[in-house]
Amino acid sequence: MRKLSLLIILLVPLAAFAQVEFKTLDEAIAHAKSNNATLKAENINQQINDQRLKSAWSALLPSVRAFGTLDNNISLPVQLVPAEFLGGAEGEFAKVQFGTQFASTYGLEANLALVNASNWKNIKANSLGQEASRYQFQDRALSLTEQVITAYYFALLSRESIILNEELLNAADSLLSAAATRLDNGMIEPLEFNRVKALFLETETQLKESEGAYQRNVSALKALANIAEKDSLILTESIAQTLGKQTPSSLSISNTSLPRYRMLSTRQQQSVEELKRQQMRIFPELSLYGRYTRQAFNNDFEIFSSNQAWFDVGVIGLRAEWNLFSGFSRQSSLRTASLQAQSAQYELENYARQSEKELEELQINHRVAADGLQKFTEHFQLNSMNHRIAGDKYTEGVYTIDQYVTIYQERVRSQNQYLSKLANFLIYESMIQSRNLLK
Repeated sequence: MRKLSLLIILLVPLAAFAQVEFKTLDEAIAHAKSNNATLKAENINQQINDQRLKSAWSALLPSVRAFGTLDNNISLPVQLVPAEFLGGAEGEFAKVQFGTQFASTYGLEANLALVNASNWKNIKANSLGQEASRYQFQDRALSLTEQVITAYYFALLSRESIILNEELLNAADSLLSAAATRLDNGMIEPLEFNRVKALFLETETQLKESEGAYQRNVSALKALANIAEKDSLILTESIAQTLGKQTPSSLSISNTSLPRYRMLSTRQQQSVEELKRQQMRIFPELSLYGRYTRQAFNNDFEIFSSNQAWFDVGVIGLRAEWNLFSGFSRQSSLRTASLQAQSAQYELENYARQSEKELEELQINHRVAADGLQKFTEHFQLNSMNHRIAGDKYTEGVYTIDQYVTIYQERVRSQNQYLSKLANFLIYESMIQSRNLLK
């Protein structure tokens, strides 16, 4: 029993916390697309639009319904007629009751629309709505992809920042040890030692901040990929591996290839079809109908008796309907559809201009980031080399603390600029690649 309890205690933590591993950016994107709640909701929205299209088609198919009634005429109408018609005396009147107390009916009724232009336009409008929902799903997927790209590379870069700040902290720790020895030997003043220690504390704070940034970025990536916060997320790819695979790409699509542009364009077409549908509601409608019923009448409740007589009634014909006045409802619907069509057109035109500007800015930012990364990679290498040299020279007593602090600050500033340029390049590069796949 104790062995079983121990086994349960050991297995519970394993079951409570899962571990997810992303080896590449593509794996992170694929996981997010499969599990993100927003995309799941958009997928349901697509299914809803599929059903709306089926519902629109149903208006062109025959409709058949079965019905049945059981009436108890509590008070029947009575009419006075000349009694002589019934063999009575002239000048007198007899009471005649019309109908029976109990009546029952059952049957089938079928209708088929033969001429109904608004129904056809409704099918066209819902077909475009179905297409627009697919483009909306693609737009949400693209937005999610770019959010994952940003969170993924920010996580990798914050982890790279941890490594670089650990190198700085190790150097500061060695410097602090050397300064403490020189202080004990009376070679420096307490003022200089305090400055070295302050530099160490500053570097330690930078390391803690980069560790916090890494945790926040991993948490953001978990949220996008729908991974529980308690679960572990491991990113095995390094920045060096990422850069090794990257070659600058150029944007090869136009704004009309973007899913949001296609969505807005399709919705604009849908609003036009909806306007046409409202306009066609003014025309007459023609339908074919058929009705078959069986009826029974009795003054006693014997409807379900085997001796009850049933009468068959069948009819088939054409029905024409023309709504001449609907209390201004039709005019209001027509005006609403017209305004919606105008609004959709303006929204499409606005996004067309905005998306052109967005793509142009993306290309410019990517070129600037690629050029900046090339320069600041070398810039950071030079300042890292200078920092190591300055540390050695200060330890040897060749450099003063002011000289070392100046070079240290140059190293920190160069490191931040390098990481910023690297982040911009990786994010813009991946965004361009993801958009080029939309062709």
